[in-house]
Amino acid sequence: IADRLKGFTTHATCLRMVANTLRGSVFEQIEWAINTLKVGHLWKKTLNPLQFIYMPKSKYPQYIRFYGCDDPTKIKSIKFSYGYPKWLWFEETQEFKTASDLVSVALSIMRKNADDEEEENTSEELPFVIFRTGNPKSELNHWWNIERKYQREDRITHHSDYTMIPQHWLTKAFLDEAEDMKKRNFKEYQNVFLGLVVGSDGLCYPMFDVNKHVVDIRDFKWYANEKVTQIVCGSDGGTIIDATTLNIL
Repeated sequence: IADRLKGFTTHATCLRMVANTLRGSVFEQIEWAINTLKVGHLWKKTLNPLQFIYMPKSKYPQYIRFYGCDDPTKIKSIKFSYGYPKWLWFEETQEFKTASDLVSVALSIMRKNADDEEEENTSEELPFVIFRTGNPKSELNHWWNIERKYQREDRITHHSDYTMIPQHWLTKAFLDEAEDMKKRNFKEYQNVFLGLVVGSDGLCYPMFDVNKHVVDIRDFKWYANEKVTQIVCGSDGGTIIDATTLNIL
């Protein structure tokens, strides 16, 4: 709306990895926000296609549209007849396979500048705003956990959990479940309820710590006066298919 007052018609796109999850998640979330702000009379919703239409400017309405990314061809064909899709929201970002998938989708949407009859100078470079929301995966090396640590001048990263919001927003059942898991499995509680990256019990060596379990023989006092002529090591390959590796450097 603020963009509209500045003379630009902007739209929003809400994206999830799988299209059939849109209706029961981000679509409902946007409708909840509209109703909470008590501006439902200013918006029209349609279910086919999924979208909300901001109606006060009937000649140039603004759209909030919803897309699944499981069919890349649909993303590449996204087009607004006027204005431009300034706002992109990736929800449940951890469901995407790689960071490159998000970049590819974003570039497909952002590849063209504004195209609006009301805008005299459409060659002006217009800003885009991308939101990526989701829950951290427990695996230390999951791409989403790595991506969240990457810093750019034009990026803000925010982390929050249920302890940081008014408790009356949450049900007693939710709080009871959190307390039960906290007592029963504190590591899982940290990941599920606090959004911390704690490692995965599905890994072969979940307790591995590079600072504890990797040593440099140059750190030993005797190394400076001794010549190492033999290295003796052992490895347990196991009896089933597993990821066993032995590296000598």
